[in-house]
Amino acid sequence: SSEELMIQSPFRKYSALINVSISFVLYFIVNAAFISIVDPKTIADPNNSNESIAIDYGIKLFGESGRKFMSSLI
Repeated sequence: SSEELMIQSPFRKYSALINVSISFVLYFIVNAAFISIVDPKTIADPNNSNESIAIDYGIKLFGESGRKFMSSLI
């Protein structure tokens, strides 16, 4: 009802800030994992241009099954 929209709870007041903060932290952690696991030479290799960084990440972690898994996510 419209009364529920008028009620301001402390959580509702800060929910956007909390959601953006969680998204930022998760984005930072995923990028840090990509950078720490995948070799920069692999990323810069022009012969590797047909692969995405996520697929290289999957290969480093899980081998050929990681390639298939990451390909399905992309």
